[in-house]
Amino acid sequence: MGPAEQFTAQCRCHLQLELGEGVRWDDRRGELVWVDVHRGRLHTAAITDAGIGHVEVLDLGGPLTAVFPLPDPGDGWLVGRGQGLATLDRTGALRELTAPERRRAGHTRVNDGACDRRGRLWLGSMEYAGAPNGGCLYRIDLAGRLTVQLSPTTVSNGIGWSPDGQTMYFIDSGARTVTAFAYRDGELGEPRIVVQVDEAGAVPDGMCVDDDGCLWVAIWGAGEVRRFDPDGSLLARVATPAARPSCCAFGGPDRDVLYITTARVGLTEAELSLQPHAGCLLAVDVGVAGPAALPYRGPLEITDGT
Repeated sequence: MGPAEQFTAQCRCHLQLELGEGVRWDDRRGELVWVDVHRGRLHTAAITDAGIGHVEVLDLGGPLTAVFPLPDPGDGWLVGRGQGLATLDRTGALRELTAPERRRAGHTRVNDGACDRRGRLWLGSMEYAGAPNGGCLYRIDLAGRLTVQLSPTTVSNGIGWSPDGQTMYFIDSGARTVTAFAYRDGELGEPRIVVQVDEAGAVPDGMCVDDDGCLWVAIWGAGEVRRFDPDGSLLARVATPAARPSCCAFGGPDRDVLYITTARVGLTEAELSLQPHAGCLLAVDVGVAGPAALPYRGPLEITDGT
C-alpha cells in the first residue's frame, strides 16, 4: 500500500464554537446541522452548489450532543440533551422523552449517537470529566424500548455502519479505539478492534463511513481526520487548521463534501492565538461521497427496557 493521501480542510463558517460536535447532513431539508455542546446551541444552514447559506442558531442551554432527524422533515429533531433524549422543533421548544442517565450513579450525560438503516437509535454516554468506565451505550429499538447494549464504556462516541449494514463501528474515546461489531437485526456480534490510536495527546472522536465502506475518524488533539479501510489500514489524512477536530459527516447536494466540527475548549490563549479557526466548521472535497443522516423510526413513547 502506498503513502496516505493528503488533504487540507478549509473554514466554511467562522462562528467559533466552544465544543463543536454532532455534524449531520439532512438530505430531505438540504441542510447541515451541528451543535455547540457546552453552550447548548444547535446550528443549521442550507447548503447548495453555491455554498453554505445563512446559519440559524437555536440557543437551548447545554449540554446538547447528538442530533437525529425524524421521519417527517417538518417535525424537527431528536436531540441528546443532558441526561437523556428530547424532541426539538424549529421554534426551540423541547419535550423530554427519556433520561436514562438520571438513574445512574455519578455525574454523567449522553454523548454521540446515530441511527441505523432501519431507524433504530444508538446513543452513548459518559462521565462529564471522562472518568474511566463512566459511560455505556444504549439502543432504542423500533418498539421504543431503551436497553443498555455495552457497559461499561468510558466516552461513548462516534458510530457508523458499513454500506451493507452488516458491520457497526463504535468509538470509545477513553480506550482510544474504533471497534467493529458484526451487526444483524439490531444486535451486536463479536467485536474486533480495527483502529487503536496510540500517539500521545491524540484521541479518536466522531466518525462517519463513506460509500466505499471506509471510515473517516476525527482525531482530537492531532489536528487531523483520518481515513481507514475496514481493516484499519490508513488511507488518507485531512489536516485541519484546528488541533481538536471532533466530528465529521458528508454533506451537500451530492453528499461529496466532508464537513468537520472543531473545538476551542481546553486550549490556552497562546494556543488559540495560533488557531484562529479553532471552533469553526471546516470542509474539504476528498473525492468520495457518504450517506446522509438516517432518521429514528420508532415511537416517541420510549419505554425503559433495562
